[in-house]
Amino acid sequence: GVSGYHVHGGAGAGGRGGGNRYSHSSSSSDSEEALLLEQCRAKLEAMVAQMQASLAAAAAAPAAGGVFGGGGGMFGGGGGMFGGGGLGGYGGGPSPQQQQQQQQQQQQRAQQIVQLRGLKAALDAVITHLRLMSLLRAETPRGLLAAVPPGYMAQRVLELAEGTCMANFSFAGGGEWGGKPWTSELPDDSQLLCYLFCAFLEIPGWVFAVDGTATA
Repeated sequence: GVSGYHVHGGAGAGGRGGGNRYSHSSSSSDSEEALLLEQCRAKLEAMVAQMQASLAAAAAAPAAGGVFGGGGGMFGGGGGMFGGGGLGGYGGGPSPQQQQQQQQQQQQRAQQIVQLRGLKAALDAVITHLRLMSLLRAETPRGLLAAVPPGYMAQRVLELAEGTCMANFSFAGGGEWGGKPWTSELPDDSQLLCYLFCAFLEIPGWVFAVDGTATA
């Protein structure tokens, strides 16, 4: 009774024989969502890399005025070798045009930093969602569970989280799905908790983001 999943013969989850199990083919909507998110991830990664390269290039560029210009140049104003306040006082401070240019550069850099933070936050959110989808499809880590129909694991986890001490836990059973009682085609609660425990060991704190910062 699960749309988008194929049922075929073979060993069930956890090595049970004689039962049917769900294949790892996703529903069309699940696959489309994953594909869209992967495309979004690729675009965001390219934008982040481009923004970081732009900021690095701007930081490596010489300040306005250069070697002989104002504002800190060798012969420039304001503390240069021969600048204003220096030995000879030959140079003056930065010109109004140079000051305006510096202010514009600083403002542009500040805007780019804010944009970069936003792009990184969006990228982390996309990656977190993709990895959560993988977790709830029994693919993180792989090989511990047979395929799980979309939505069952999330639904069962919520049911087990109700109250205290997992009062709804069933050692060799699970929850209803699609309006029907649990069958061995679905993972039982013991297998589900073991899988989630292994996933937690692999992803401590459920922090999925690449830079290790949790996202809400």
